[in-house]
Parts: sequence; structure tokens; C-alpha cells
Amino acid sequence: MLGKIKALIKDPAFWDIFGLFTFSFISYTTIKSLSTNQPFSRPFVLIFFVIGIAGLLVDGRMVWERWIKKPD
Repeated sequence: MLGKIKALIKDPAFWDIFGLFTFSFISYTTIKSLSTNQPFSRPFVLIFFVIGIAGLLVDGRMVWERWIKKPD
């Protein structure tokens, strides 16, 4: 069991799951900031919004291919 966990942690695709949550948080925070005109400047928020969406697309695809859609 411990060997399986160690192998899983060494697999780079495992960390894409955490990236997916991180980029979701970044996207949520920037959308909230854009909709309420709260604490950050608009250019800063737009840059982070683009980073969040790009990260969601990349990590989402990796998680989809590795963990959700099983190879035939």
C-alpha cells in the first residue's frame, strides 16, 4: 500500500489535480474581483484571469486524460 502511494506521488499527473484546484481558485477570485471592483487593479486581475483559465484548460485536460478517461 505504501509503495502504491509513493509511486502515485512521484507521478507528475497526480499533481495536476492540485493545479486544477489552484487554477479554479485563481479564476474564481479574479471573477469575483472583476464583478465587485474590489481590491486589485483591473490589468492585474485580467492577467491573473487569463493565467487561471489557461491553467484550468491545461490541467483539466491532463486530469481528464489521466484519471477520468481511461485509455482503450
